[in-house]
Amino acid sequence: RNLFGLLVLLPWAFQFGLRQAVTTKYWPFFMWRTCIGLTGMFGMFLSVVLLPAAEAVALNFVMPMFAVLGAYLFLGEKVGPRRWIATAVGFMGMLIIVQPGSDLFKWQAAVPVLAAAAMAAAILSVKHLTSLGENPVRAVFLFGLLATPISFSITAFVWVTPSLYQLWIMLLVGATGSAAHVCFTAAFKRADASSLMVFDYLRLPFVAFFAFLLLGEVPSLWIWAG
Repeated sequence: RNLFGLLVLLPWAFQFGLRQAVTTKYWPFFMWRTCIGLTGMFGMFLSVVLLPAAEAVALNFVMPMFAVLGAYLFLGEKVGPRRWIATAVGFMGMLIIVQPGSDLFKWQAAVPVLAAAAMAAAILSVKHLTSLGENPVRAVFLFGLLATPISFSITAFVWVTPSLYQLWIMLLVGATGSAAHVCFTAAFKRADASSLMVFDYLRLPFVAFFAFLLLGEVPSLWIWAG
């Protein structure tokens, strides 16, 4: 995810200039953002192993709530009742779709919650970086530059050589992930984090749409209601 996302952004780095692409006044902040972002990423992957997918997804979607609360507490954003209501309604819609069961109350449920908190902290860090005037694409490029060797040092202990087909999927994931990351970062430069986080729930209908289009999965009544 991190390696291929970085490779996708290399043409931008060469066009922008490698020296400029890695020049920033906020290296300590980037280190913090990378470590907390990787914590959230690994936590989300681990939660899918420890819990059924529905429970893992449900608990991970507390992230927008953490982000809105963090934007209010740490970034000084004004969060009115409409944003709180929109966030709560989005969370309720997610619960209707995934219909989590009793696994929400196991100790393993703490993993996706902590991952969501870490991801929210990473998102607020990105918002702070853009408010300081940081280039959105450079912010994503430097994350990949730092995250790739760190995550490889962990992955090396359980390395499995991917097949060509898996490499193609990884390239697709890296490309779409980086594109989403750049768009997300650019959006934070233009609007409050608390107003943007509500749109995170749009992942659900998009997932349902592509599951139908690519995998032939017919959405159930609960998915439409959610």
